[in-house]
Amino acid sequence: MQIKTLTMQRDSLSAQVAKMGEQMRGAVLQHNALPAAQKFRQRWHKVAAEMLLSGMQFVAQQPSSLELERLEMEDWTTLERIEALLEQVQKMVQHIHTTSSHVIDAK
Repeated sequence: MQIKTLTMQRDSLSAQVAKMGEQMRGAVLQHNALPAAQKFRQRWHKVAAEMLLSGMQFVAQQPSSLELERLEMEDWTTLERIEALLEQVQKMVQHIHTTSSHVIDAK
């Protein structure tokens, strides 16, 4: 009885795995069929959203005056690297604004 139940469960799980594999292959084929511009926009949107979230989390963790006194050299070096990155981001955004056609995507 237990062997029969386990066999049925195995068969059911095997069928589910096969179905999921087919769905995954279909999703990959669909993704590969997307135009390059759409793939770029999807990647851009994902990375920009992650950057925005990380930036908001960073700002939310602003240290107090007392906490600033406890920062070590490594922390200050990291802060300088963040400052340099933010300068690069600002230059990139300015470049995008000045070179884009200002197309608005209407949904």
